[in-house]
Amino acid sequence: MTLQWTPSIGDPTPVGWFTVIAYLGAAIFCGVAAAKSTERRLCERVSDFGSAWRQFLFLSVNKQLDLQSLFTEIAQATAVAQELYGGHRFYQVAFVAVVGIAGTVTVLAALWPALS
Repeated sequence: MTLQWTPSIGDPTPVGWFTVIAYLGAAIFCGVAAAKSTERRLCERVSDFGSAWRQFLFLSVNKQLDLQSLFTEIAQATAVAQELYGGHRFYQVAFVAVVGIAGTVTVLAALWPALS
């Protein structure tokens, strides 16, 4: 299995770097907010804000390394190797449906306190 993806700077434009810096700034702000929060115990603060700063950190790395392209290439190569590529449209539709359902559930869960 040979991949076309290489770990390199994917978007060296000023807008690309601004986005990376914005993600890193958001990660820092979330980490500081978690550290300064006195309303909850430490383990609850880390689980709430800690995951947010990790997500922003991942987004900053992903912005420049284009990790979703790596994931796509690996999935495609695996499907070809296992002779599943002929039915790849089914898997694409299923993936989009699962992501859509997960997004809808996440939004509803976030809005649940306001709705009840």
